[in-house]
Amino acid sequence: MSLFKNGSELEKVQEALVDAFTADSFAQMFSFKLNERLDKVVSQEKNFQVTVFRVLTEWAEPQDLTLRLINAAHQANPSNQKLLKIAQQYQLGTELSLDGNVQPQRQAEKIIRELNKFIDIGLWMKKCGEAEVRVCRIRGERGAIGTGFLVGPDIVLTNDHVVQDETFQKNPESIVCQFDYKKISDTVLNPGTEYKLSEDWLITSSPNEKNKKGYYTDDPGIDTLDYALLRLEQKVGKKSLGNPAIEDKNTERGWFRLLSKPYDFAPNSPLIILQHPDGDSLKMAIETQAIQQITPSGAMVKYNTNTQGGSSGSPCFDLDWNLVALHHSGAEGFNAGTPISLIVEDLKQKLGEQQMKQLLGLDQQ
Repeated sequence: MSLFKNGSELEKVQEALVDAFTADSFAQMFSFKLNERLDKVVSQEKNFQVTVFRVLTEWAEPQDLTLRLINAAHQANPSNQKLLKIAQQYQLGTELSLDGNVQPQRQAEKIIRELNKFIDIGLWMKKCGEAEVRVCRIRGERGAIGTGFLVGPDIVLTNDHVVQDETFQKNPESIVCQFDYKKISDTVLNPGTEYKLSEDWLITSSPNEKNKKGYYTDDPGIDTLDYALLRLEQKVGKKSLGNPAIEDKNTERGWFRLLSKPYDFAPNSPLIILQHPDGDSLKMAIETQAIQQITPSGAMVKYNTNTQGGSSGSPCFDLDWNLVALHHSGAEGFNAGTPISLIVEDLKQKLGEQQMKQLLGLDQQ
């Protein structure tokens, strides 16, 4: 099995070996550290770089000896910075066992993945408690339709394709946003509190790609962000609640602040989604290697965090509970959402910055 994921990784190892050795010292390293004669392994070429390439591709890789070769080279020339970087990349020490196998460097502790940072548990749980009370199950006369969350005192953000449901279009009076619908013990399900929509419930929206174009593509574009901004008949975010996860029992429910600064969706970084999968009680899904990519237009981020039907309209967070995306769909091999910063920019264009701030309570926070 090849050690390298792509040709670029192979090239970096080749460059490091060529930088660390001459043709003669490379042959000596083979004899002293690997107990092999280089001329028996591959025919030595006039071009030393070609010799190294053939050693890697014709000898080391086919026999799963690449790590042993790198470790031996690092032993022979430990001061070479390129070799040191390669050895660190593959977490190698400077020891070989008697049978020639690589012995990984051992130490008391180590950061394995830089993107999985340490979390202050008390602060993290407090922010989790603040977040969960702002998420709602959207339900109609035929049952659950999707998920939504407060982004203003009386404003809920969800997907446009959620509000295209037949119940929304024919009987919006039956729609309720159900907050705190969650299990509070193994046997007790909190029914939560339901709030109806106001008469002028739809403030603005951006269409779902399929509803606009008739089909889905790999990159929906900034004109199909699949969001809808809804108005409730009461200022739910201003109401106080007794949430055991929050120290002050009289704390207002509050709402999420929509930030215009683009979020850096670093590949393999974590993503949390609070959701009502299949219309069930509130659930949290965490994936520590979540982010796959963001599409070229920037309109869609793909990730590995789990969702199900009913999760449409769910808020997506980084590990610090910063709201970064609106979940909208899934496909083979990935789930997907709209970056919050794009929704903010679209709202500015449609509503004007001042009206947007008033609606979202940004002038009150």
